[in-house]
Amino acid sequence: MISRAQKEHLVTALTWPENEAEFAFWFGDKIVYGSSADTIWQQIQADSRDTFVFTDETGQLGFGQCYEREANARHIACLIVAPQARGQGVGRRFVTDLMNHALSISGVNRITLNVYPNNAPARKLYLSLGFNEVGENRGMVAMRYDHAQDN
Repeated sequence: MISRAQKEHLVTALTWPENEAEFAFWFGDKIVYGSSADTIWQQIQADSRDTFVFTDETGQLGFGQCYEREANARHIACLIVAPQARGQGVGRRFVTDLMNHALSISGVNRITLNVYPNNAPARKLYLSLGFNEVGENRGMVAMRYDHAQDN
């Protein structure tokens, strides 16, 4: 289940990447590896953007954002799943919860995200959830989900 994240949730998520390359894989190239949680919290604008933690009965399993980037759309970013939870459907449940949150907002009919081309498991997941690859954005694959509107 998703709920609003606090800085301590970011602190936990920052322990999951094992090295600089893995950190960049999850947080992108704009966030500097080794930066403090306070600095990263400010850089990702977590106080003004919808920032979420994904939990179950075992504790925190994910961290990510789903915020307004353009009119009638939400953008998923900084998505990371705990290493021990990967490959078990947690990412699917987390992204589905974020999508449901986004689409529950009046007027939202599109969700975007960017993913590294070599992140095959994430690309496969997003495609299976109805996202389409729509181009390139700063070396990443731009993806978009268009929600069918009732007429």
